[in-house]
Amino acid sequence: MPIPVIDMWAPIVPVPEVTAYTVDNFPDADAQLPAGLLQDRATQEAFRARAAAIATPLEGVIGALDAAASPAR
Repeated sequence: MPIPVIDMWAPIVPVPEVTAYTVDNFPDADAQLPAGLLQDRATQEAFRARAAAIATPLEGVIGALDAAASPAR
């Protein structure tokens, strides 16, 4: 039987502390990397707005991971 795997492509978990740190420390040179998430021109302002919008309490992140690991019913 295969071992279940959760595909987490981004190393950023959107808990408020991480999104705040990311926003405050994201280098200008890397602003183009998350362009697909922004669906707009990747600017520092757009990245900051998107990071603030996806901030999720730790309990919400854990719940989402648990739900992803649960078999569909």
